[in-house]
Parts: sequence; structure tokens; C-alpha cells
Amino acid sequence: MWVGIGCLGIIVMFFIISVGAKNDNSVVIWFGIFGIMISSFSSYYLEKKRERDKEEKIIRQNYQMSKSIKSELDLAFNKLKRDFFYASQEAVSADLSSMIAIDEDNKKIAIIYNTYDNKGLELSQALSRINYTSKIFNYDDILQSEIIEDGATVTRTSRSDQLGGALLGGLIAGGVGAVIGGLSAATASSTQVGQVQLQIVVNDSQKSFYRITFGSFDQAVPKSSLEYKKVYDDVLHWHNILSYLIKNVNKVGSNEDEANDAANQASNHHVIVQDVHGQKMSLADELLKLSELVKQGVITQEEYEKLKLQLIK
Repeated sequence: MWVGIGCLGIIVMFFIISVGAKNDNSVVIWFGIFGIMISSFSSYYLEKKRERDKEEKIIRQNYQMSKSIKSELDLAFNKLKRDFFYASQEAVSADLSSMIAIDEDNKKIAIIYNTYDNKGLELSQALSRINYTSKIFNYDDILQSEIIEDGATVTRTSRSDQLGGALLGGLIAGGVGAVIGGLSAATASSTQVGQVQLQIVVNDSQKSFYRITFGSFDQAVPKSSLEYKKVYDDVLHWHNILSYLIKNVNKVGSNEDEANDAANQASNHHVIVQDVHGQKMSLADELLKLSELVKQGVITQEEYEKLKLQLIK
């Protein structure tokens, strides 16, 4: 707006200069020259001020909106206690669209997410829609954890056996495109990153995967920057937690399955063994004991296998 007014003022000043030159009036000519300078400077200053005021207004609106959204997210987070979920660690996405938390005492993972997709919309009262809901999962419901940068996979940990079954069974129908896209994405190799996400695949037929945006930059930042390193450290921390849970569930679950199978066989054949005190105990009991020792880290997987073979023989 002010640029247009300034241009109009310059045109008027040029007309005045031409009149002064025609009449050989130096005063009028200098008046026109100063008028052009003042018009140019004034229009530039006022236009810049208008842009700054507009930006400050947007920042204030976004700040107020962010406070409102954060308040709604906090409310959803506090509601988890009604389901006896007590978070020991939590992380909120950069865009405030989701949140992940872990209850280490009760061995559960909670994910809070906005049921509305505001992707591509500015954060404003008029456009953004907020409706947070939460889901709580057992550790063994976590099938895959994956770090994604700008749509490309950086690293992934999955329970391949159950994940494959979920795909074949149609448990991730609705989200197949995104999940398959993540599974087949090329490894990230760019030196600059615009977005960093953690994708979690769960054993749930209603909603099979979630994406937590840990970093979203207006312009791509180099991987050597402090901004990127901070974001990557945060997302890697959560990926490592989920990876540990996935691997641990696989290990313990395998031991339990083997122990239960052997227990069933022992029960069918009425197998009885003697403990060191001479008391009679079933082979099934002994195998289950060994499985518990593996869980507690008292014996290794290899030791478990050897002891199991000795008992069966």
C-alpha cells in the first residue's frame, strides 16, 4: 500500500521538476528533488513498518493459539491418570499435534494425538482444529519404531514376525500407504533436513501407526547444526527406548513360548524330575523357572538353551 502511495508521490515530484525546469526555476526543481527523496524514504519506511506490525500480530496470535493448544494437550495428558497411567518420561511433538509417554512401572506406552489433520494450515484460531485423544499400549503391542527424515528412513527396529502378520492380516488397512512407504523408503543421505519424525507401528486394527514430529524447520538445516543435533538426540532417545522394548519382548516372548510348549509336552507325558532337595517337581515347572531367570537376566539365552536340553533329556 505505502509503496503505491510513494510511487504516486514520486510521479508528482517529477511533474513539479519538469515545470520548474520549463520555467527555469531552480527553487521548484530542488523542491521536486527533495520531494522525490522524501517520498521514496517515507514509502519504504512505512511499508517496512506495516510488514513488521503484521508479523508481530501473527506471532502474538500464534503464541496465544499455542498456549491454548498446549493447555488442551496438558488436559489430555492428565486424563491418562484416570486409566492408572503414570508417565515417567514424555515428549511433545514440535507442532503440538501429538505426544508420547512411557509408564515404566506399569510397562505401558501412551500416545496422545489430534484427530484432526491440520497439515498445511497456519496455526490460527480460524483454521486449526483440535481434538486430542489418547491410546495406551502394552509393551508387546509396539511392533516397529522408525526414525524418518523428510520421508526417508534413517533407522528402524521391528518385530518382523508380528509386523508381517499385521500386514497380511489387514491390521494396518487405512495406513498401509504410509507404513509401506516407510518400510520401503531409501535410507536418508541428505546433508540438510527439514523434518524429523518418529514413526511407531502398533498392534491395533483401528489405528496402526503414529508419527511424532520431533523437529520441523521452516528451512532445511544442515546436519552439523546445533538445532538438528538437539532434535536428533531427542528422537534417537525415544527410538532407543522403543527398540529395547521391541527386542526385549521378542527375546522373552520366545523363551515363554518354548517353555510353554515343553511344559505341555511334559504334562502330556507326566514327566517328573527331582530337585536338589529331593522334592518332586514337573518338567514344566522347571522350564518356567528357567524362563523367569532369563527375564531377570540371571542366565543368558545360551545358558537357557543348554539347561533346557539337559532337563528334557
